[in-house]
Amino acid sequence: MLSTARYENMIVHYFGKRGYRMKSKKCLKIGAAVLAAMMALSVGMTGCQKAENASSTTSASGSTASGGSASITYKGTINFYPQAYNPVAPTQDNPNPPTKFKEVAADYQKLHPDIKISFVANPPAGTDYETWLKTKAAGGQVPDLVWEQAPNANTSASGIWTDLVPFMNKANPYVEGNKQWIDLFPKAVINQIKDVSGKIYVIDADYVDTLIFYNKAMFQKAGITETPKTWEEMIEDCKKLKQANPGVAPMGIDMSTSNTVYSWFARVFNSNLYYKDIDKIDIDGSKGNSTLSKIVAVKKGIYGASDPRWCTEWFQVMKDFSQYWQPGYSTAPQGGIIMSFVNKKVAMYYDGTWANKSLKDDKAPDFGSFPVPQITANTCKGGNDSINTAGAAGGPYAAWQYAIPTKKADNSMTDEKLQAVVDFAMFTTTPENNEKVCNELGEFIPTIVGAKPPESLSGMAEAAQHELLALDGACNLSMPLQQSLTRELQQYLLGKKTLEQAVQACDQVTKKEVDQQIKQHPDWDIDKYLK
Repeated sequence: MLSTARYENMIVHYFGKRGYRMKSKKCLKIGAAVLAAMMALSVGMTGCQKAENASSTTSASGSTASGGSASITYKGTINFYPQAYNPVAPTQDNPNPPTKFKEVAADYQKLHPDIKISFVANPPAGTDYETWLKTKAAGGQVPDLVWEQAPNANTSASGIWTDLVPFMNKANPYVEGNKQWIDLFPKAVINQIKDVSGKIYVIDADYVDTLIFYNKAMFQKAGITETPKTWEEMIEDCKKLKQANPGVAPMGIDMSTSNTVYSWFARVFNSNLYYKDIDKIDIDGSKGNSTLSKIVAVKKGIYGASDPRWCTEWFQVMKDFSQYWQPGYSTAPQGGIIMSFVNKKVAMYYDGTWANKSLKDDKAPDFGSFPVPQITANTCKGGNDSINTAGAAGGPYAAWQYAIPTKKADNSMTDEKLQAVVDFAMFTTTPENNEKVCNELGEFIPTIVGAKPPESLSGMAEAAQHELLALDGACNLSMPLQQSLTRELQQYLLGKKTLEQAVQACDQVTKKEVDQQIKQHPDWDIDKYLK
């Protein structure tokens, strides 16, 4: 069983509230936010840098690869909240918590005996993480290195987070031969996490993916010998499963506002349908992933009700698909959709890499998994057979997103301490440390150049070599917007609104969100992109 506290505060912008992994005895609620974060996202790796534990090799910065920066003068404690990787004490619900970050901290302290790394306890069960963080910020008590979603950090109150670009442009003294820390991060990841002005507020070093889990016995009973490769094949399998397994829903989907499945499907379909127009959407080299690209696309009408690709086409696909979902799909089921699968109430269900361990811990029936099938010209008008966007609903939005607060949010922060916190962050992002910490948890992919995923997730390694294509139609500009869009899709699927009414409502709330963000950030100078 997973620890309640470990995941319930994981506010994942793309994958739903990671609190949706909350367990109360037999109850596991999967939903919260680092997931936003998904299916088989491709993160482009920018080349290979050999990183070895040299005994004492001088780096470009003048510090040593084994000893780190010689300029660190801070003496004291660095408070660190690493989210899902937090080395908390074992509990009944979580008898085997992760430990590797504690080892990494111990190794750092050996190099810097005047510095102590103190791990911050998980927020209490049931706590809304963003509210917890804002409260800490208001009192100047944010941990020195703390988990925060990049999209949230990019839109937080001005002056809360440290811009890491100046540090990213310096060498990481713990990686031999490294000249710029930023070179250890895939370009696709940087494109995803930077704000519209190019600032970087989080150190992002892991990746999450979504996929469909299936009950092998139910597939066999239905005469299904291969997993579906196209959307049409999946629908046919749903029909076979429904006939062969009476009383069992072919597919489990949590289309509630407490989850972010809407975002996953939006990314898969928009990436496919808008693929040929990527050059129109990508205005800053981010492949359409930056906040700026999304806002300009909405202002230009590329994303909006006037273009049927935006919502109209794939909403209709969801309408047909929903007849095979479990009853009450618009409300999060008790225990989470994962427990519906464990208890054999659904034959398949849509989730992410993080669920793999949970399913095993909960003794789920023998299961397999497959990526979201290929969207084709037969799936909907404009469907592109040549581009597979199964990975569009994945991304660098998991547990390794660490921000450093400014003096405004952390009363203890000084220039001297800031240098030490950055130095520790650099130490954690060597390929060896990134790989060690990520692979122990076994639910996310390490993304630092040179780090390798665990064998059980090795199939995702190749996908991570490619440049990210994940057009979300602007649904991820904020969590409130995504929830509003989910409600409109619910209304359409349940027959409470017509397709046109739902799409028009989506258009209105999206434009409102865009205008609010532009108003809050006059420095973005949006007008120059609209001429």
